[in-house]
Amino acid sequence: MKDKNFFDAYKEYQNILFKKRNANDTGTPEMTALKTSNIVDEQFFQQAGQAINAINVGLDALLEETKNKAIILGHEIEKDTIKSIVENLNRMEKAKEFVSQFLEKVGHINKCTEEVQILLAERINRFIDGINVLISSNNFYEADKKIDSITFVRDLLGSHCTEDISKQIDELKTNQKTAVLTDVVKKYSDMDISEYTLQPPTDILHQFGSIKNTNPIYNRAYNEIKKAIFTKLRTELDKAKSMTPLTHDNIHIRKFESAVKHLPRDMKRILEEELRHCKEDIDRSIRDNDNRLNDTCNSDDLNSIKSLLEEYKNSDGMRNY
Repeated sequence: MKDKNFFDAYKEYQNILFKKRNANDTGTPEMTALKTSNIVDEQFFQQAGQAINAINVGLDALLEETKNKAIILGHEIEKDTIKSIVENLNRMEKAKEFVSQFLEKVGHINKCTEEVQILLAERINRFIDGINVLISSNNFYEADKKIDSITFVRDLLGSHCTEDISKQIDELKTNQKTAVLTDVVKKYSDMDISEYTLQPPTDILHQFGSIKNTNPIYNRAYNEIKKAIFTKLRTELDKAKSMTPLTHDNIHIRKFESAVKHLPRDMKRILEEELRHCKEDIDRSIRDNDNRLNDTCNSDDLNSIKSLLEEYKNSDGMRNY
């Protein structure tokens, strides 16, 4: 029997039940007539018994179905199933108004409601634990989808969502924000570019880039990480141009070229163009230095020659020799 039969039965037998409720009131004309007719009395109470039995069966079916739906709820919170459970819980609450007048089953309804809420809380707790695992493993794409899902479920549950569960869902969003804007952004902002080989920024930037329009924190993290990486690599180019003696094959150029390989295509294109300009600047500086060296040597000015040699000797690139 489907749960709706409870309300169908109540509607069908409502008049009989109200007469039965007033059966103890012998002062009413109806009860006086019934008391003087054994046939009518017997027929009436037989109908009343059928009505109560029908409502009783319908109510039991409603309680059982609701609890079973909560029991078989899987690890993935299905919105349609939750919606169905909430509808049943609301029916049960409404049924209490009727049942309290004719059946001693209000306690059964309250107990079932409590059991269903506990079952829902257990399932949602496991779901929340899974989201926290996704956040801690930086799987923000999946975490974001599941946070949206569980937030929707909380809205569906309404008053049937416990305060503790509601609090945990709010904490999920805080954990998500901390993991993204503090942990991940700091990690890539502080990371030396030589570590990009083992921990490529491409992965996290691709992930944030794909969901940056769904949540402002991802867009913010995406931009902050890109800014930090651009700053680090441009600093490396500045160092490459300030080394003496100048060469294309210095440590800063090599670090730069290695790091760029592990960046998204758009960043790589911009930085490779800047590398090309850097090498052109180095070439220009090398030519200028060659001209300066030739001019100094050709000047026969020993002090100038000595000063230039000391300059080369004390340069960063010559200190290891």
